[in-house]
Amino acid sequence: YRKPPRFFRRFAMRTVVTDVAAALNSLNRRGTLLVHSLSLPSTPLAVQIAQSVGADLVINVASRLAVSDPTLVPYLTRASELITPVRAIEEAIHRSALSDKAAETIPFGVAAGAEPAAFRPVEHTPSILAAAPLEPETGLEALIRAIAIVKREYKDIATFIVGKGAHEPELRKLSQSLGLSSNIMFTGRLEHLRSAMAAADIFCSPRTLPYFREEPIHAMALGLLLIIADDAIHDGLAHQRNAVLVPDSDHDAIAAAIINAVRDQETARKIATAGQEHVRKNHSISGMVARYQQIYEQVASPRRTYSLNSAQPPGRPGV
Repeated sequence: YRKPPRFFRRFAMRTVVTDVAAALNSLNRRGTLLVHSLSLPSTPLAVQIAQSVGADLVINVASRLAVSDPTLVPYLTRASELITPVRAIEEAIHRSALSDKAAETIPFGVAAGAEPAAFRPVEHTPSILAAAPLEPETGLEALIRAIAIVKREYKDIATFIVGKGAHEPELRKLSQSLGLSSNIMFTGRLEHLRSAMAAADIFCSPRTLPYFREEPIHAMALGLLLIIADDAIHDGLAHQRNAVLVPDSDHDAIAAAIINAVRDQETARKIATAGQEHVRKNHSISGMVARYQQIYEQVASPRRTYSLNSAQPPGRPGV
């Protein structure tokens, strides 16, 4: 696959904007029109659509780096509201040049499983799953080195690494050099990731990332034991209560956490159960939708409604 030339991408974007604007303008609609960009990659397109039809704009921001990215900040300044999935990103917004923007944290919503998947039945050698881009920044090398330590005690330990990326050849070489060819499987991207998760016991996220990834929340929702870097940006994680927190990219600590879970599967399952309850309480789909609706109503209210083509809304300097 080769990325299309830039001029072609720009032409395609203009075509989409024109078509969407024509469709919206043909409707006999009432009230305020609102465009919601659910991801940062879609934000430039969302801004152009909003500008073309005079709509208000809401943008989801899932990265702390975005708030200082010179290519993204001009788009983010056009939003009526910024929505973040975790408080750490909202706090980064308040400390940035976007500090005068309205921003709110709405936890990512997922469906929880009926019962925990971890260690069911108990007393079996667990399977471990990690899902992330296969890049140096995601710290999967630490997980592979941890598995080499775990294998000394549990020879049949199985680990599935889900994802693709430029670092895959190096990770495969490391796995082979450590004698883990029969213990670590590289699956590539999976269309039905949750189905694969439901068959595992442990989900491992070994490195702190500056952006939000939804896989740890899905893993907790299914009742896997979550082993995650202790300064991860996810909200509400408590060591040995609903997750196991380890130092960033510390393969010895990761190995110890896995070994402890295998040795005491009953306790590991209790932690996984608490993690699943945390998701039910704080990450419901209905709760996320209700919060989105509140934001839409606030943005659409007369005191907040304004055109993106204007310099700034009345009463909200710099928004």
